[in-house]
Amino acid sequence: MSNTTNFLNQIKPGCLSLWKLYGILPSVAAAQAALESGWGSSSLASKYNNLFGIKGAGVSLPTTEYYDGKTPIGIVDSFRVYPNWNTSILDYGGFLTNYGNKPNRYDGALGLKDPNAQITAIWRAGYATDPNYVGKIMSTINANSLTAWDAEVLGGSPAPAPQPTPQPSNGTYTVQSGDALSLIAEKFGMATSQLANMNNISNPNLIYPGQVLQVSGGVNSTVGSYTVKSGDVLSIIAQNLGVSTQHLVNSNGISNPNLIYPGQVLKY
Repeated sequence: MSNTTNFLNQIKPGCLSLWKLYGILPSVAAAQAALESGWGSSSLASKYNNLFGIKGAGVSLPTTEYYDGKTPIGIVDSFRVYPNWNTSILDYGGFLTNYGNKPNRYDGALGLKDPNAQITAIWRAGYATDPNYVGKIMSTINANSLTAWDAEVLGGSPAPAPQPTPQPSNGTYTVQSGDALSLIAEKFGMATSQLANMNNISNPNLIYPGQVLQVSGGVNSTVGSYTVKSGDVLSIIAQNLGVSTQHLVNSNGISNPNLIYPGQVLKY
């Protein structure tokens, strides 16, 4: 069983419970847990059971914030500590609902049945400072068919996950309905930040159907490499490169995301 499958199996019951308790889609919760914790491999998740990076009295650890919406800045902050992952999931639900208190800045996100709409509302309310956060979450949801979890709590069949359709290799791609910039970048073997820069996109979450994007090379072409340094974590490398952890795993044939070594050259 892969690390990804094992992680999702462990968090699924807790994520499914969030819809009835708080109006939070399981797909959104699961993708956030995966992204924030590096699929459960981060120190915060493995040692302190904090899957969502929720801050508070507990333990001080280094983290990255984007105070101007563009530049990553390393800081040290305090994070909550939990006895197990399920408790972390339930506290995440309480955090987004402000534990029943008003006013609650996330009220506009709760109860939304479309994962893209819900994570966009959560991000806009200030959950994360990463400008590529929505695209990363949707990429994780689509790559792992997590809308099937939503169907379990909402009833009916999940809508098919939108996937960018490769077009003739003429150096451009026309945005389709449901596309996310991170997914398009992954299809063309690019970093999201590179694709955004090539097309002068200041907000990677704001693209529209019919928009013509300049792309580099054909589908799955490699545009760069990164040499692993001592102390590197795959999820952090992915975040800094503007791609998903799963993209690095797939592109480099990595069977265990926790096992990378200094000097290893990663394609992205």
